[in-house]
Amino acid sequence: MTRTLRAAFIANGNPRDIKLWSGTPHHMLKALERQFDVTLVVEQVWADWYRPLGRAAKLLTGGRFEYSWSRFYSRLAAARTIRKLEAARPDVVFAVALTDAAYLFTERLPVVTITDAVIPDLVEYYDMFRQLSVTAKRKARAAEHRAFHESLLVHFPSHWACRSAIEKQGMPAEQVVQIAWGANMPPERRLPRRLGGGPVRLLFVGTDWKRKGGPVALSAVRALAERGIQSSLDIVGCSEEVLEGASPLPNVTFHGFIDKSSPADQATLNRLYSEASFFILPTAAEAWGIVFAEAAHHGLPSLGYATGGVTTVVSDGETGILLPVGSSGDTFASHIEALLNHPDAYERMSAAALEDAANRLDWQVWAAKLERVVRQRLDLGRSPI
Repeated sequence: MTRTLRAAFIANGNPRDIKLWSGTPHHMLKALERQFDVTLVVEQVWADWYRPLGRAAKLLTGGRFEYSWSRFYSRLAAARTIRKLEAARPDVVFAVALTDAAYLFTERLPVVTITDAVIPDLVEYYDMFRQLSVTAKRKARAAEHRAFHESLLVHFPSHWACRSAIEKQGMPAEQVVQIAWGANMPPERRLPRRLGGGPVRLLFVGTDWKRKGGPVALSAVRALAERGIQSSLDIVGCSEEVLEGASPLPNVTFHGFIDKSSPADQATLNRLYSEASFFILPTAAEAWGIVFAEAAHHGLPSLGYATGGVTTVVSDGETGILLPVGSSGDTFASHIEALLNHPDAYERMSAAALEDAANRLDWQVWAAKLERVVRQRLDLGRSPI
């Protein structure tokens, strides 16, 4: 009989907090607990003094001290956590979105590093990473390189990130694992969608209005109206303030931030997904896009740009439509109109999305696949401490 592997789980915060990283570590942990004997869950990585003292030191040195990437400072702040991990003697440690700490213990422990993008891509892709100092970028890339190469495995949800790990961080292909991530909401059985006779309902879920393509989604609604197609747009994650004084369209509803830890808010989000005809998120930069998986679980065809991890979570022409980055709202409207004129094609797309959600974009499917590859890797000879 195969022995259940012992595991430790550590993330960039308390993984039991469903608000951390949109609930991704929370759902990962729940799924892994069904596949592994999770004997240790680290709820606090750093000592309490780590960030306040680090920020003060950075301020006093005029920004020269990058505490997040100081190996000496970080090792002191994470010493208690590292001792806990070593004392647990796990067969495997799952380290989620923890580049600034994982490199401190990958040499001593059998670590599966889990993230959605590599530092070089994050620097090119996101403003918050582009704004890092040259020193911080160099140290971050070096820390990630070390963590990756010392890890048992490095796991990403997208083919895009896997290619970057190999090409930009020099990872051996056999050490890089691609497995799609699931949806951060309770699973429910649903039937494929059928287009009704009412207005077309679009759903947008995102907090970064411009990067996520909010203006393009609004433009698509206007373009549908110009075609004589009645439509509405529900916007989750943003308020009317993003319009910067412009008059809101009568068929656009802003729902603001929805807290998934609140049963009432979760019910509202489920209702919006269930009532929508299409999910639209023309995001210009996206390492993965959990919301696309959520849309698939509701049988919603997705509309977005072919960028980053989106090209893995959405199958263009099968579970949704992916257009080149920069495509206009009018172009999205033309694709929506084409599907409205061919309801059988819409129904096939909805059915394909549901099938993909059940067979691929599911946390338990993810955990089972990850358990298999971890066993295979451990069988090659690397043992726990």
